[in-house]
Amino acid sequence: FVDQAVIATENVRLFDETREALERQTATAEVLKVIAASPADVQPVFDAIASSSRRLLGGFSTTVFRIIDGVLHLVAFTETNAEADATLQATFPRPIADFPAFAMVREGQTARIEDTEADAGVPEMMRELARQRGYRSMLFTPLVREGAVIGMIGVTRVEPGMWAEHHAQLLRTFADQAVIAIENARLFNETREALEQQRASAEVLSVISNSVADSAPVFQAIVQACQRLFASGNAIISLVGEDGLVRHEAIATVDGVAGSMSAQEARSFLDRGFPRPLAQSYQAYPIRRREVVHYPDIVHGPRVPEAMRQMGRDVGNFAMLIAPMLWEGQGIGTIHVARFPPA
Repeated sequence: FVDQAVIATENVRLFDETREALERQTATAEVLKVIAASPADVQPVFDAIASSSRRLLGGFSTTVFRIIDGVLHLVAFTETNAEADATLQATFPRPIADFPAFAMVREGQTARIEDTEADAGVPEMMRELARQRGYRSMLFTPLVREGAVIGMIGVTRVEPGMWAEHHAQLLRTFADQAVIAIENARLFNETREALEQQRASAEVLSVISNSVADSAPVFQAIVQACQRLFASGNAIISLVGEDGLVRHEAIATVDGVAGSMSAQEARSFLDRGFPRPLAQSYQAYPIRRREVVHYPDIVHGPRVPEAMRQMGRDVGNFAMLIAPMLWEGQGIGTIHVARFPPA
Protein backbone atom coordinates (compact mmCIF):
# COMPACT_ATOMS: atom_id res chain seq x y z
CA PHE A 1 0.00 0.00 0.00
CA VAL A 2 2.89 2.34 0.76
CA ASP A 3 4.33 1.64 -2.69
CA GLN A 4 0.98 2.34 -4.30
CA ALA A 5 0.70 5.64 -2.41
CA VAL A 6 4.16 6.65 -3.66
CA ILE A 7 3.18 5.72 -7.23
CA ALA A 8 -0.01 7.82 -6.94
CA THR A 9 1.92 10.78 -5.53
CA GLU A 10 4.50 10.58 -8.30
CA ASN A 11 1.78 10.28 -10.93
CA VAL A 12 0.11 13.44 -9.64
CA ARG A 13 3.44 15.30 -9.61
CA LEU A 14 4.29 14.25 -13.15
CA PHE A 15 0.78 15.05 -14.35
CA ASP A 16 0.90 18.53 -12.80
CA GLU A 17 4.36 19.22 -14.23
CA THR A 18 3.26 18.04 -17.68
CA ARG A 19 0.11 20.15 -17.52
CA GLU A 20 2.07 23.24 -16.43
CA ALA A 21 4.64 22.71 -19.18
CA LEU A 22 1.87 22.33 -21.74
CA GLU A 23 0.16 25.50 -20.49
CA ARG A 24 3.45 27.41 -20.74
CA GLN A 25 4.09 26.13 -24.26
CA THR A 26 0.54 26.92 -25.31
CA ALA A 27 0.73 30.46 -23.91
CA THR A 28 4.12 31.00 -25.55
CA ALA A 29 2.78 29.74 -28.87
CA GLU A 30 -0.26 32.03 -28.57
CA VAL A 31 1.89 35.10 -27.97
CA LEU A 32 4.27 34.17 -30.81
CA LYS A 33 1.24 33.79 -33.07
CA VAL A 34 0.10 37.31 -32.15
CA ILE A 35 3.62 38.62 -32.79
CA ALA A 36 3.61 37.03 -36.24
CA ALA A 37 0.18 38.48 -37.02
CA SER A 38 1.08 42.00 -35.82
CA PRO A 39 4.56 42.82 -37.15
CA ALA A 40 3.96 46.57 -37.08
CA ASP A 41 1.68 46.87 -34.02
CA VAL A 42 2.85 45.81 -30.56
CA GLN A 43 -0.42 46.58 -28.77
CA PRO A 44 -2.08 43.19 -29.47
CA VAL A 45 1.11 41.52 -28.23
CA PHE A 46 1.11 43.51 -24.98
CA ASP A 47 -2.56 42.66 -24.42
CA ALA A 48 -1.90 38.95 -25.01
CA ILE A 49 1.11 38.97 -22.68
CA ALA A 50 -0.86 40.69 -19.90
CA SER A 51 -3.68 38.16 -20.17
CA SER A 52 -1.45 35.07 -20.45
CA SER A 53 0.95 36.02 -17.66
CA ARG A 54 -1.91 36.71 -15.25
CA ARG A 55 -3.51 33.36 -16.04
CA LEU A 56 -0.38 31.21 -15.90
CA LEU A 57 1.00 32.77 -12.73
CA GLY A 58 -2.37 32.59 -10.99
CA GLY A 59 -2.28 36.35 -10.67
CA PHE A 60 -4.91 38.89 -9.72
CA SER A 61 -3.80 41.55 -12.19
CA THR A 62 -1.00 42.26 -14.65
CA THR A 63 0.53 45.48 -15.94
CA VAL A 64 2.89 46.04 -18.87
CA PHE A 65 4.98 49.20 -19.12
CA ARG A 66 7.29 50.75 -21.70
CA ILE A 67 9.96 53.35 -21.07
CA ILE A 68 10.13 56.07 -23.72
CA ASP A 69 12.49 59.01 -23.26
CA GLY A 70 12.74 58.40 -19.53
CA VAL A 71 8.97 58.24 -19.05
CA LEU A 72 7.09 55.12 -17.94
CA HIS A 73 3.98 54.42 -20.05
CA LEU A 74 1.25 51.96 -19.13
CA VAL A 75 0.68 50.02 -22.37
CA ALA A 76 -1.46 47.08 -21.19
CA PHE A 77 -3.20 45.85 -18.05
CA THR A 78 -5.82 43.36 -16.94
CA GLU A 79 -8.96 44.86 -15.48
CA THR A 80 -10.01 44.62 -11.84
CA ASN A 81 -12.78 47.13 -11.22
CA ALA A 82 -13.66 50.42 -12.89
CA GLU A 83 -12.51 52.69 -10.04
CA ALA A 84 -9.19 50.88 -9.53
CA ASP A 85 -8.54 50.73 -13.26
CA ALA A 86 -9.15 54.47 -13.56
CA THR A 87 -6.70 55.11 -10.70
CA LEU A 88 -4.05 52.98 -12.40
CA GLN A 89 -4.49 54.74 -15.74
CA ALA A 90 -4.39 58.16 -14.10
CA THR A 91 -1.04 57.31 -12.49
CA PHE A 92 0.74 57.09 -15.85
CA PRO A 93 2.63 58.24 -17.81
CA ARG A 94 5.16 59.46 -15.28
CA PRO A 95 8.97 59.86 -15.13
CA ILE A 96 10.70 56.63 -14.16
CA ALA A 97 12.36 58.46 -11.27
CA ASP A 98 8.89 59.01 -9.76
CA PHE A 99 7.87 55.35 -9.82
CA PRO A 100 9.61 53.31 -7.11
CA ALA A 101 8.98 49.95 -8.79
CA PHE A 102 11.37 50.85 -11.58
CA ALA A 103 14.25 51.17 -9.11
CA MET A 104 13.71 47.51 -8.21
CA VAL A 105 14.36 46.30 -11.76
CA ARG A 106 16.81 49.00 -12.86
CA GLU A 107 19.71 46.52 -12.91
CA GLY A 108 17.78 44.01 -15.02
CA GLN A 109 16.80 41.73 -12.14
CA THR A 110 13.36 40.39 -11.20
CA ALA A 111 11.91 41.90 -8.01
CA ARG A 112 9.53 40.23 -5.53
CA ILE A 113 7.30 41.83 -2.92
CA GLU A 114 5.76 39.25 -0.60
CA ASP A 115 3.47 41.62 1.28
CA THR A 116 2.86 45.26 0.38
CA GLU A 117 1.53 45.92 3.88
CA ALA A 118 4.22 44.16 5.92
CA ASP A 119 7.41 44.70 3.87
CA ALA A 120 9.19 47.72 5.29
CA GLY A 121 10.90 48.56 1.99
CA VAL A 122 7.67 49.10 0.03
CA PRO A 123 7.28 52.82 -0.86
CA GLU A 124 4.06 54.43 0.28
CA MET A 125 2.98 55.18 -3.27
CA MET A 126 3.11 51.48 -4.22
CA ARG A 127 1.42 50.47 -0.97
CA GLU A 128 -1.45 52.87 -1.62
CA LEU A 129 -1.83 51.69 -5.21
CA ALA A 130 -1.93 48.08 -3.96
CA ARG A 131 -4.71 48.96 -1.51
CA GLN A 132 -6.76 50.64 -4.21
CA ARG A 133 -6.25 47.80 -6.67
CA GLY A 134 -6.80 45.09 -4.04
CA TYR A 135 -3.59 43.02 -4.00
CA ARG A 136 -0.88 42.22 -1.45
CA SER A 137 2.04 40.56 -3.31
CA MET A 138 3.86 41.61 -6.49
CA LEU A 139 6.36 40.24 -8.97
CA PHE A 140 8.18 42.55 -11.39
CA THR A 141 10.57 41.72 -14.21
CA PRO A 142 12.21 44.15 -16.66
CA LEU A 143 12.09 44.24 -20.43
CA VAL A 144 15.75 44.29 -21.44
CA ARG A 145 17.11 45.05 -24.91
CA GLU A 146 20.86 45.17 -25.53
CA GLY A 147 21.51 45.58 -21.82
CA ALA A 148 19.09 48.50 -21.38
CA VAL A 149 15.82 48.29 -19.46
CA ILE A 150 13.06 49.47 -21.81
CA GLY A 151 10.02 48.50 -19.75
CA MET A 152 8.69 46.00 -17.24
CA ILE A 153 5.89 43.55 -16.48
CA GLY A 154 4.23 43.30 -13.09
CA VAL A 155 1.95 40.54 -11.78
CA THR A 156 0.02 40.75 -8.50
CA ARG A 157 -1.84 38.40 -6.16
CA VAL A 158 -4.54 39.13 -3.62
CA GLU A 159 -2.83 37.04 -0.95
CA PRO A 160 0.58 37.84 0.52
CA GLY A 161 3.24 35.19 0.03
CA MET A 162 6.37 34.09 -1.75
CA TRP A 163 6.77 33.85 -5.52
CA ALA A 164 8.38 30.62 -6.73
CA GLU A 165 11.44 30.76 -8.96
CA HIS A 166 9.58 29.11 -11.83
CA HIS A 167 7.08 31.98 -11.70
CA ALA A 168 9.93 34.46 -12.09
CA GLN A 169 11.34 32.44 -15.01
CA LEU A 170 7.94 32.32 -16.68
CA LEU A 171 7.49 36.08 -16.34
CA ARG A 172 10.95 36.59 -17.85
CA THR A 173 9.83 34.51 -20.83
CA PHE A 174 6.90 36.87 -21.37
CA ALA A 175 9.25 39.83 -20.98
CA ASP A 176 11.52 38.38 -23.69
CA GLN A 177 8.52 38.02 -25.98
CA ALA A 178 7.54 41.65 -25.39
CA VAL A 179 11.06 42.74 -26.34
CA ILE A 180 10.89 40.60 -29.50
CA ALA A 181 7.60 42.27 -30.45
CA ILE A 182 9.01 45.77 -29.84
CA GLU A 183 12.11 45.02 -31.90
CA ASN A 184 10.09 43.43 -34.70
CA ALA A 185 7.80 46.46 -34.88
CA ARG A 186 10.78 48.83 -34.91
CA LEU A 187 12.52 46.95 -37.73
CA PHE A 188 9.28 46.55 -39.68
CA ASN A 189 8.41 50.24 -39.41
CA GLU A 190 11.96 51.34 -40.22
CA THR A 191 11.96 49.15 -43.33
CA ARG A 192 8.54 50.42 -44.38
CA GLU A 193 9.57 54.04 -43.82
CA ALA A 194 12.77 53.51 -45.83
CA LEU A 195 10.77 52.03 -48.71
CA GLU A 196 8.28 54.89 -48.58
CA GLN A 197 11.11 57.42 -48.63
CA GLN A 198 12.75 55.71 -51.60
CA ARG A 199 9.47 55.60 -53.46
CA ALA A 200 8.80 59.28 -52.77
CA SER A 201 12.32 60.22 -53.89
CA ALA A 202 11.89 58.20 -57.07
CA GLU A 203 8.57 59.93 -57.79
CA VAL A 204 10.11 63.39 -57.36
CA LEU A 205 13.12 62.47 -59.52
CA SER A 206 10.74 61.26 -62.21
CA VAL A 207 8.89 64.59 -62.14
CA ILE A 208 12.23 66.45 -62.29
CA SER A 209 13.29 64.52 -65.38
CA ASN A 210 9.99 65.36 -67.08
CA SER A 211 9.90 69.02 -66.05
CA VAL A 212 13.37 70.40 -66.73
CA ALA A 213 12.01 73.80 -67.74
CA ASP A 214 9.24 74.12 -65.14
CA SER A 215 9.81 73.82 -61.40
CA ALA A 216 6.14 74.07 -60.42
CA PRO A 217 5.32 70.34 -60.95
CA VAL A 218 8.47 69.40 -59.00
CA PHE A 219 7.54 71.63 -56.07
CA GLN A 220 4.03 70.24 -56.02
CA ALA A 221 5.32 66.67 -56.07
CA ILE A 222 7.64 67.46 -53.15
CA VAL A 223 4.94 68.99 -50.91
CA GLN A 224 2.61 66.09 -51.65
CA ALA A 225 5.37 63.61 -50.80
CA CYS A 226 6.11 65.49 -47.56
CA GLN A 227 2.46 65.52 -46.67
CA ARG A 228 2.27 61.75 -47.12
CA LEU A 229 5.54 60.82 -45.40
CA PHE A 230 5.03 63.09 -42.41
CA ALA A 231 1.29 62.38 -42.11
CA SER A 232 0.90 66.14 -42.02
CA GLY A 233 -2.05 68.43 -42.52
CA ASN A 234 -0.22 70.73 -44.89
CA ALA A 235 3.17 71.20 -46.51
CA ILE A 236 4.55 74.37 -48.07
CA ILE A 237 7.52 75.33 -50.19
CA SER A 238 8.47 78.99 -49.91
CA LEU A 239 11.04 80.76 -52.09
CA VAL A 240 12.94 84.01 -51.57
CA GLY A 241 12.76 86.03 -54.79
CA GLU A 242 15.46 88.29 -56.20
CA ASP A 243 13.45 91.19 -54.76
CA GLY A 244 13.94 89.78 -51.26
CA LEU A 245 10.27 88.87 -50.86
CA VAL A 246 9.08 85.44 -49.71
CA ARG A 247 6.36 83.72 -51.72
CA HIS A 248 4.59 80.40 -51.28
CA GLU A 249 5.43 78.46 -54.43
CA ALA A 250 3.63 75.20 -53.61
CA ILE A 251 1.05 74.26 -50.98
CA ALA A 252 -0.54 70.90 -50.19
CA THR A 253 -3.52 70.94 -47.81
CA VAL A 254 -6.43 68.66 -46.93
CA ASP A 255 -9.96 69.44 -45.83
CA GLY A 256 -10.64 69.87 -42.15
CA VAL A 257 -7.09 69.94 -40.79
CA ALA A 258 -7.31 73.54 -39.60
CA GLY A 259 -10.57 73.79 -37.75
CA SER A 260 -13.42 73.55 -40.24
CA MET A 261 -11.48 75.05 -43.17
CA SER A 262 -11.66 73.44 -46.55
CA ALA A 263 -8.42 72.85 -48.44
CA GLN A 264 -9.06 75.97 -50.54
CA GLU A 265 -9.83 78.11 -47.48
CA ALA A 266 -6.68 76.83 -45.75
CA ARG A 267 -4.62 77.71 -48.81
CA SER A 268 -6.04 81.24 -48.86
CA PHE A 269 -5.36 81.61 -45.14
CA LEU A 270 -1.74 80.45 -45.53
CA ASP A 271 -1.21 82.89 -48.40
CA ARG A 272 -2.47 85.77 -46.26
CA GLY A 273 0.21 88.46 -45.96
CA PHE A 274 2.47 87.01 -48.65
CA PRO A 275 4.64 87.96 -50.43
CA ARG A 276 6.51 89.69 -47.59
CA PRO A 277 10.14 90.61 -46.83
CA LEU A 278 12.23 87.70 -45.60
CA ALA A 279 13.13 89.49 -42.36
CA GLN A 280 9.41 89.74 -41.51
CA SER A 281 8.57 86.10 -42.24
CA TYR A 282 8.76 82.89 -40.23
CA GLN A 283 11.06 81.51 -42.95
CA ALA A 284 13.89 83.80 -41.82
CA TYR A 285 14.69 81.92 -38.60
CA PRO A 286 15.55 78.48 -40.10
CA ILE A 287 17.42 80.14 -42.97
CA ARG A 288 19.47 82.17 -40.55
CA ARG A 289 20.24 79.13 -38.40
CA ARG A 290 20.97 76.88 -41.39
CA GLU A 291 19.15 73.96 -39.73
CA VAL A 292 15.75 72.34 -39.34
CA VAL A 293 13.57 74.09 -36.75
CA HIS A 294 11.03 72.06 -34.79
CA TYR A 295 8.02 73.56 -33.01
CA PRO A 296 6.30 70.63 -31.22
CA ASP A 297 3.49 72.85 -29.91
CA ILE A 298 2.82 76.14 -31.68
CA VAL A 299 0.39 77.57 -29.13
CA HIS A 300 2.07 76.55 -25.87
CA GLY A 301 5.66 75.75 -26.80
CA PRO A 302 8.69 77.93 -26.01
CA ARG A 303 10.43 80.29 -28.46
CA VAL A 304 7.56 80.31 -30.96
CA PRO A 305 7.27 83.57 -32.95
CA GLU A 306 4.16 85.43 -31.87
CA ALA A 307 2.72 85.54 -35.42
CA MET A 308 2.92 81.74 -35.63
CA ARG A 309 1.49 81.33 -32.12
CA GLN A 310 -1.45 83.52 -33.13
CA MET A 311 -1.97 81.38 -36.21
CA GLY A 312 -2.29 78.37 -33.92
CA ARG A 313 -4.89 80.19 -31.87
CA ASP A 314 -6.80 81.10 -35.04
CA VAL A 315 -6.87 77.69 -36.76
CA GLY A 316 -6.16 75.20 -33.97
CA ASN A 317 -2.95 74.03 -32.37
CA PHE A 318 -0.36 72.21 -34.49
CA ALA A 319 3.26 71.08 -34.63
CA MET A 320 5.65 72.28 -37.34
CA LEU A 321 8.97 71.36 -38.92
CA ILE A 322 10.73 73.95 -41.10
CA ALA A 323 13.81 73.08 -43.17
CA PRO A 324 15.87 75.74 -44.96
CA MET A 325 16.65 75.44 -48.66
CA LEU A 326 20.30 76.43 -49.18
CA TRP A 327 22.22 76.98 -52.40
CA GLU A 328 25.92 77.93 -52.39
CA GLY A 329 25.62 79.09 -48.80
CA GLN A 330 22.59 81.28 -49.44
CA GLY A 331 19.09 80.68 -48.13
CA ILE A 332 16.71 80.54 -51.06
CA GLY A 333 13.59 79.25 -49.32
CA THR A 334 12.09 76.72 -46.92
CA ILE A 335 9.98 73.60 -46.78
CA HIS A 336 7.65 73.21 -43.86
CA VAL A 337 5.16 70.59 -42.75
CA ALA A 338 2.48 71.04 -40.10
CA ARG A 339 0.55 68.39 -38.16
CA PHE A 340 -2.88 68.99 -36.64
CA PRO A 341 -3.14 68.53 -33.69
CA PRO A 342 0.45 68.49 -32.41
CA ALA A 343 1.78 64.97 -31.87
